[in-house]
Order: sequence, then structure tokens, then C-alpha cells
Amino acid sequence: MESQLNDLRSEMSDGRTQSDVIASMKRRGFTIIDAIKATRELFGVSLGDAKELVASHPAYNAVAVASAPLHNEILQVFEDCAKNSDD
Repeated sequence: MESQLNDLRSEMSDGRTQSDVIASMKRRGFTIIDAIKATRELFGVSLGDAKELVASHPAYNAVAVASAPLHNEILQVFEDCAKNSDD
């Protein structure tokens, strides 16, 4: 992954926009998780900001939308576990 990050850094130094670089991650086969990690590293943003940038990008939006029900279900399970552990 480090060599791909170096290639993306080169794209940035060539004047590519943040959006262009995120689209390039998708073309290179980055999963949404890898793209979020790379976005944090390349742009120095927080985890929350990286998630928002990647998930809202047209290249990854379909992945984010498709995974939303699972994400919500997992959050509900964690909330239920937390409630049960307080009892």
C-alpha cells in the first residue's frame, strides 16, 4: 500500500484535487476502508472527516449507501449490549 500512497502523493504534487485523488483510489482498487485510511494520511484529516470525504464521493457513494443498513444494525447491537451491561 505504501507504493500506492507514494503514487497518490505524486498525483497531489501534480496538482490533482482531493476529489481526483479519491477517485484514483477507487480506480486503483482501494476498499472504502483503505480509502479512508489513505485519506487520513494524505490529507491530514480526522477519521470523521475522512469518512465523510470518502463516503460522500461519487466513486464510493454506492458502497457507503449499500453498507448503511449493516452499519446501522451493528450500531444497534452495540447499543443493546451497552444497555444490557448496565443492568
